[in-house]
Amino acid sequence: MEPPALPRFEDAQRRAFLKRAAAVGALALIPGLAACGKKDDKSTFSDASTTAASGSAASTTTTAAGDATSTSGGTASSGDALPDGATLDIGFTFAASGSGGPSRNPYVAAWVESAAGDLVANLGVWYDPPKGNRWINNLASWYSAVSDTDSGYLETTTGATQPAGTYTLSWDGTDATGERAAQGDYTVFVEAAQEHGNHSLTSAPITLGTSDTSVDLPDDTDLSAVTATYQA
Repeated sequence: MEPPALPRFEDAQRRAFLKRAAAVGALALIPGLAACGKKDDKSTFSDASTTAASGSAASTTTTAAGDATSTSGGTASSGDALPDGATLDIGFTFAASGSGGPSRNPYVAAWVESAAGDLVANLGVWYDPPKGNRWINNLASWYSAVSDTDSGYLETTTGATQPAGTYTLSWDGTDATGERAAQGDYTVFVEAAQEHGNHSLTSAPITLGTSDTSVDLPDDTDLSAVTATYQA
């Protein structure tokens, strides 16, 4: 089923294609992207339930690559706030493949944008805090989104990288100001970049309102089984 033709969704697919085309040459030339993940950030992962793989990669249950699909569609009322207690969970599996060098923990970002392409919320940004923001722009789509805001995401975002595995990140429905976000159409994103490895980006539109809904995001390179589940 074709997803709604949201401009941001279409742009994300174009960026994903261009980034994959350049990833093999570009990331291999950036040794500083190494992220050893020696320290955990409990506050960042307080909403994340993790099932890490034993070894270098997790066993995965993948959805078929292709267009995003949704089930039990939500009902949005433009202008009304999301119901109190409404949450959005984004689950995904990262399994490193095609590495041209030592296996490194990936940089990963998951976030939500409005249908107009404005950043609404970060669910998680995993990088290597001791190295600062030096290589975080390899999460090119996320970096572009936060660079368009003045909310201080680059200064306040912290979180250690994690090994290959299956993860869930949660959003409580509040925006950067702490207010309840409005009901309506959104786009969810998950992006990953790995030194000596691949760049992955997937996204899908979702309507958040007064009804439960879910959407399966397309697999992309090292990201699979990506889902967004909303509970009103």
